[in-house]
Amino acid sequence: MKIGSHRTTVQINPQLTKNLIAYAAAAGAGLLSLPQAAEARVVYTPANISIDANSTLPLDLNNDGIPDFLLQRAYLNHSSELWVSPAASGNGIRGANSYAAAAGFFGVPVGPQQQFLVESSIFMARSGSYGGISSFGGPWANAANRYLGLKFVIGGVTHFGWARLNVSSLSTAGGVVLTGYAYETIPNTRIKEGHTFGPTKPSNVSSTVDLSAPDTCAPALGLLALGEAGLSIWRRKEEVVL
Repeated sequence: MKIGSHRTTVQINPQLTKNLIAYAAAAGAGLLSLPQAAEARVVYTPANISIDANSTLPLDLNNDGIPDFLLQRAYLNHSSELWVSPAASGNGIRGANSYAAAAGFFGVPVGPQQQFLVESSIFMARSGSYGGISSFGGPWANAANRYLGLKFVIGGVTHFGWARLNVSSLSTAGGVVLTGYAYETIPNTRIKEGHTFGPTKPSNVSSTVDLSAPDTCAPALGLLALGEAGLSIWRRKEEVVL
């Protein structure tokens, strides 16, 4: 014998429905009023620029027409040398020690609480010949795809960035090449060397609703925030099966 089934739906009091709609509107407004995380973005500029002997290359990280750093090849003390200098007050270069610029690797973070050198001239590499013996030394000697970690000021606040260089020689043309640079648009936010893009939409508010959560006497806040659609879902969950 086949046993049939009968289901009875309990109607929600109209006043209760009205109150729930008002509550949903207030909940939605509350979610919208929560502070949203700022959109982090890395601005990357590809390059292929040789730094000639006895010349200076201005480096404008944010491309606003104002140099932030100066890269210089010079002949000093019977040797060819490569230096980097901050071009504005507050700018700095991450140091390998107290006088030389670090040659960073891909993925190394650049950000707050790191050591940055602010002297007028910061050493990178030197080559020369003494008594018939050639030498090539410094943190940037024979560097391939290495990174300068940089901090610089935009509108009175500090940003972090990087510049990528190849340094194969200081005695030949094309021995020093700038191959790209980037900076983080959010002040005081670290950037990873070599990374050319950042998070697109970081947010501190979730837009998902977990429909598998246990039932409670009141509708879940997530369902109420969905408005009429959420109320429809809640009504279905409130159906009593006899």
